[in-house]
Amino acid sequence: MGNWISTVLFPLRAFMHGFFVGRKSRALLSPQDVLFPPISYVLAMNGRPDLLDQLNFYLERKNVNAIVHAERVLLDLGLANIREAFINGVEEKMICRRCDRQIKFIDSLCYCAASAEKCHCTGCCNNRKIKALTSGR
Repeated sequence: MGNWISTVLFPLRAFMHGFFVGRKSRALLSPQDVLFPPISYVLAMNGRPDLLDQLNFYLERKNVNAIVHAERVLLDLGLANIREAFINGVEEKMICRRCDRQIKFIDSLCYCAASAEKCHCTGCCNNRKIKALTSGR
């Protein structure tokens, strides 16, 4: 009887607790669960939501000095991964190297580790896709 309790009931209790109380009960992932939240969210969390508009403006005008300034600001904020993706995007004219579409907004630019080698949009990145928490949905 004791073996049955430890092998069946305790794991079942842990599953039920996790299902009703823990992370598994949420239908959608929260921003804390997403490894690479949108760039606008990251900038807002770092106290610089205005920087997103500046980055978009710099890309429209293609001002080299402004782009260098934006790179410095991103480095000062400790956002080296976003800086690398931004530099790659500028060098590759903001064209996704996976689907060959133009990336029009900074929020559509992916900044995962693979983006340092090849510019790509968020829709083409497997690291950014939100996956279902359970297979039944």
